Amino acid sequence: MMNNDLVYNSFPRHVLYMDAARCIFMKPYIVRLISLKRKVGKTSIGVMLVDRIIKMGYRVAVVKHSHRQLDIEKDSEKYLKQGANRVVAVGPKETIIYYNKSVDLEQAVVSAHAPIVIIEGYKSVELGDAIGLVRSIDECIKLREECGSIIAFIDVGGFNADNVGGIPVYKADDIDRVAELIASRALEHVMKQVAGRNCGMCGYSSCLNFAKAFLKGEACFCPARVDTLVKVNGKIVELNPFIKGLIINTLIGFLRTLKGTPKDPCEYNEIEILFRAQP
Repeated sequence: MMNNDLVYNSFPRHVLYMDAARCIFMKPYIVRLISLKRKVGKTSIGVMLVDRIIKMGYRVAVVKHSHRQLDIEKDSEKYLKQGANRVVAVGPKETIIYYNKSVDLEQAVVSAHAPIVIIEGYKSVELGDAIGLVRSIDECIKLREECGSIIAFIDVGGFNADNVGGIPVYKADDIDRVAELIASRALEHVMKQVAGRNCGMCGYSSCLNFAKAFLKGEACFCPARVDTLVKVNGKIVELNPFIKGLIINTLIGFLRTLKGTPKDPCEYNEIEILFRAQP
């Protein structure tokens, strides 16, 4: 056992650079599962939500807040104790990345590499939407007072109410409707980040189709919202969406290997490269 937090993710290698560009130009949809008390079934609800969202065809990741020390694979723990910054443990079915430090929630979300991120816990952090797991109407009221971003409650106490203060209340066995709410909110979140012109630069017939593809992990960013400029001898070279994406992803992959550049692609706000012949 080590007194270190753990951030883990598992992802296919061929989407690594796509995820890098995605996290720079598009923000994931975040929803937190919160409660006033512990042991109300947040993990059980979260597991069911992940199952339903995946069956919709969307990619989803989870960040879980732990109040206790985390179990770490024995050999990886030895490297961390020796001072290794991180240890990547590759198994036959998964990859686990151990960090020898605790990270804040936003860093954990970046590490998740997914367009939808479900967070278990972090009640006091105002990030994304929140769904409250409650046992009574009083808990609904108190939780709403403590958290202003609640979009729904899940009744885990059997108090039988349709809504509290205008916020819908779902039964614990009505997970399908909760998952549909999350998917709908995620789609709205992505649509707010695209150009909204149905220009087709992304290769999709409409912004809505792009947004759905983004949530499925099939699209990376909206080219119409990314300013990619190439000049040769002072003349602007027109770039189609495919070339824009190729340039961006190649540069990101290259820059991450260099000393002095951020290893986290989300820290790149602007990349400027100039080639000029020396006199």
